[in-house]
Amino acid sequence: MRALSLILIATCFYTAHAEELSYPDLIFLANGQSMQVLLDKLPSPDDKEVLIKTPGGGELSLTQALIAEIRPGLDYRLANANQKDHAEQIELARYCIAAQRKEDALKLLKAAHKQKALKPAQLRSLAQLTDQFEGPEAAIPLYKSYRDQGGKDVIALARLKTLEAAIAAHKAKVEEIFAKNPAARKISEGLEVKTNWRSENIKWANSLKVKNHPLPMGENRVNTVLQVDYKGGDKYKASVVLQTKIDVREQNLFTFYASNPSDKAIRLSIAVKCGDRWEYYESRTKTLSKQAVWEQISFDLKRSDFKSQATSWQHKDTIKEPHAIREIQILMHNDRNDGTIMFDGIGFSKSNKEM
Repeated sequence: MRALSLILIATCFYTAHAEELSYPDLIFLANGQSMQVLLDKLPSPDDKEVLIKTPGGGELSLTQALIAEIRPGLDYRLANANQKDHAEQIELARYCIAAQRKEDALKLLKAAHKQKALKPAQLRSLAQLTDQFEGPEAAIPLYKSYRDQGGKDVIALARLKTLEAAIAAHKAKVEEIFAKNPAARKISEGLEVKTNWRSENIKWANSLKVKNHPLPMGENRVNTVLQVDYKGGDKYKASVVLQTKIDVREQNLFTFYASNPSDKAIRLSIAVKCGDRWEYYESRTKTLSKQAVWEQISFDLKRSDFKSQATSWQHKDTIKEPHAIREIQILMHNDRNDGTIMFDGIGFSKSNKEM
C-alpha cells in the first residue's frame, strides 16, 4: 500500500488540473473475485455475518469465511481517521494528493503540522497547497521554513523568490505614497483612528486586512490613516466595516480621502446597516483614480438610489432609518484583483445639496 502511494505521488503531485481519482471501498473474496461496496463500519472478527451495502442501493449478507480482505477506500479512511495519529495524517495526505483531493490533503497536513514539525518534503507540500487554496501570503512562512530546513526543490524555491520580490515591490509602492505630503494629513483625525475596523465576513465579501497606520509628521506629531490590503476572490467586493451608532439625519454626508498606489483605478461604494433589523443599503459606486495620492470622495446618505433587499437589489431605495445607523462599510469593487488603499479624514458632515 505504501509503495503504491509513493508511485502515485511521483506521477500526480505536479498535475495541477488532473481529475480526482476514485478510491472506493473494496471487498476481496476468498474465490479471487472482488466487489465495490459502501462501508458504514468495519466488521469485528467475531461477526459471523457481514452486511454489505452496494453502490446501487442494494444490500447483501456474506459470511466472514467468504471474505479474504476488506479494503476501506479514501472517503472511509478520511471519515474514520485518528486525529491524533501524526503518521496516519501524513499517509492520508499522500493518498489525497495522489487522488487530486488536494483540499483534503491541505487539512490533513495543517493538522499534522500543528502536532509535530513536518519533514522538508511534507512542508513543501503544505506550502504549495496553502499557496493554491489560501493564497501566497499564508504560504510564504511555510516556503521560508522549507528553505530554512534545507529544502532544495527548485520549483518551490523559485516560487518563494517570486513572492518575496512581489511583496517587496508592493511595500515600496505603498511607502512611496506614505512618503508624500498629501493634503489629507492637514485635517483633523476622523473615524480612521477607530481600532474596531474589520473585514466583512468572507461569506459575503473578499478577504482583506485592515490596520491603523501612524504617519510621522515631525515635531512628535503623527497622522493616523486606515490601511486596507484587499485580496481578489470570487465576490465582487471587499468590505471594511465599522460598527457604530450614529444619527445621519443632519450629518448626511459621508466623506473620506482615499489614496490608491495601484496602477488600476478602482470603484468604491459605501453601505450602511440600520435599525433593529440591521437593514442593508448600498450606494452607487464612485471611481478612485489609479496612482491617486489623495482624492476626496463623498456619499450623500439622503439620496434615493441605494440598493436594498426591499427593491430586489435595484438602486431605487432611500435609507429608511437614518437616525439608527448601526454599521458603516466602505466597499472596494475589486473582483479578483489585489491591492492597497489608504483612507484618511473619514467622517460625517452636513450637506443641503444632493451629491
